[in-house]
Amino acid sequence: MAHSMKIRALVAATTLLLASTAGADVKKGMTAWQHGDYPAAVHEWQPLADKGDPDALFNLGQAYNQGHGVAKNPDKALMLFQQAAGKGHVLAASFAGLMLYERGERVAAMPLLKTASDHGDARAQYVVGLACFNGDLLPKDWVRAYALVSLANTAGLPQAATAQAQMDTIVPAEQRKQGLALAAKLASKR
Repeated sequence: MAHSMKIRALVAATTLLLASTAGADVKKGMTAWQHGDYPAAVHEWQPLADKGDPDALFNLGQAYNQGHGVAKNPDKALMLFQQAAGKGHVLAASFAGLMLYERGERVAAMPLLKTASDHGDARAQYVVGLACFNGDLLPKDWVRAYALVSLANTAGLPQAATAQAQMDTIVPAEQRKQGLALAAKLASKR
């Protein structure tokens, strides 16, 4: 399934990110991670994740997702991403949503992806945009679809460029114009 492969590539291609509000131990773990000392990074993040720190949960999820410093465990990674997303970590919502979507759990994925999309995550905007275009789990809305795919394209997501070019041949000009206006409005809210 080509679409599933695209989602898998999106998840695999992303890198570990750290929120600016992270505590010193999360930063210490990030420094260790950047130097390739994955066990030290996990050692820093685990106690904070146990206490519910969303950045530590997300970063630990990345460790399990990639198998760095711990045995690769996508199920544990997903659980950690979901916990972080539940605490408002937008990037974790994106990762959890994409993982669920890839697993075929699209109904569970869509609220997470919508949250991440609403906060400007390009990968989530792409998936939610396609869902709006197709009327798949979301109401068919070509204006919103065009806006979201346009935003993902502007962010440099290669798949979005292809999707937007295809939409250009299908979506009527007036709806594309409305979509671009909506994209500008959504972008200005961030």
